Amino acid sequence: MAAGIVVLYSAVQNEVGTQALLRHALGAGKRVYYPRLAQLQKTEFAQVSSEEEFVVGRFGIAEPSGSHLLDLEQGGSMIAFIPGVLFDRRGYRLGRGGGWYDRALAQIGARGLFIGLAYEFQVVEQVPEEPWDHPVDYIVTQNRLIQCGRQAGMGKIESSDS
Repeated sequence: MAAGIVVLYSAVQNEVGTQALLRHALGAGKRVYYPRLAQLQKTEFAQVSSEEEFVVGRFGIAEPSGSHLLDLEQGGSMIAFIPGVLFDRRGYRLGRGGGWYDRALAQIGARGLFIGLAYEFQVVEQVPEEPWDHPVDYIVTQNRLIQCGRQAGMGKIESSDS
């Protein structure tokens, strides 16, 4: 998928960092967006064009400072990299609580390809799922690529490191 829009996140604690992805996407001329928590616990995605366009957000997480928001109606191919505390092979994830990231994924819906970034120790057999959870399509660890979620019926379930 040659995505024109890339959605990243600001890593906290043991989440996989996305700084290299940001630099690569910007260098390739992609439009890059990061989530931020807006009024009424609603998530919006604001565009960034450099590593300097962040401020400390409500929970101490770096958020984009820009005002150009992602218009989900404008279309275009999108790839969204998703954080998590734990992931399972079906693509379900445990976040940090509150469900705000799942609500954000619901906004994107089928418009995007979702890729969970995890360290190998964060991939477990099964995590609890709720009706509002949105599985990722792939999980990428330092050792392998796991095909899951909406893509699982389209081919191999898992690829080893290549």
